[in-house]
Amino acid sequence: VEAGDKLYSMLPQLRLNVQAALGTVGRTWPVVARGSTAITLVKTVQNQLKAKGYAVTVDGQFGPGTETAVKSFQRSQGELEDGIVGMNTWNRLVK
Repeated sequence: VEAGDKLYSMLPQLRLNVQAALGTVGRTWPVVARGSTAITLVKTVQNQLKAKGYAVTVDGQFGPGTETAVKSFQRSQGELEDGIVGMNTWNRLVK
């Protein structure tokens, strides 16, 4: 793992830390799902999944591999396995 990848995977948690310090915690994250074109958000999801041990390619494309990894993560968290990264999945993913 390159230093840049590790730092990039830490961004969601750093964002939450800043929000907590500013008193803005509780704001919603954008929904990310198969076909999403927000490359930076998709890479954030992929980096977080990879950091948690899921086999996912960090390429910014939310395809079947990322969807499968999201569903596996959701299952491990007792969530509905819909493959959509919404508020609940984001909150668990960035912990």
